[in-house]
Amino acid sequence: MSINLITRIEAQNIAGVFAESTWFKFVKAKLQPSGINISVNTVRYIKSEVETIKIARVAGYSDIQIKALVTELEKKRLLSAQEFLYKNDLSN
Repeated sequence: MSINLITRIEAQNIAGVFAESTWFKFVKAKLQPSGINISVNTVRYIKSEVETIKIARVAGYSDIQIKALVTELEKKRLLSAQEFLYKNDLSN
C-alpha cells in the first residue's frame, strides 16, 4: 500500500486554493478531503484525493457532487486502512 502524503501548502497549490482561510473553509464544508494527523502538530493530505477533487472541478462537478465525492474518498480511505491492518494482522 503506497500513499503519497503532501503538506497543506502542496495540497493548496494542486487545488488552486491559495488562501489558508479559504482552504480550511473548503475542508470544513467537505469541498476538499480532510487531512490526516500524522503527529501532534503535523497534518498531511493524500495527493490522489486532492487531485481527484481538482479533476472533478475541471469536469464541472457541482458543490453537491464534490461533497459526495469527498465523503466517498474519505470512506474509501478508512476502508483501505482497515483492510490493510486486518490483512497484516495489525488491527489489535
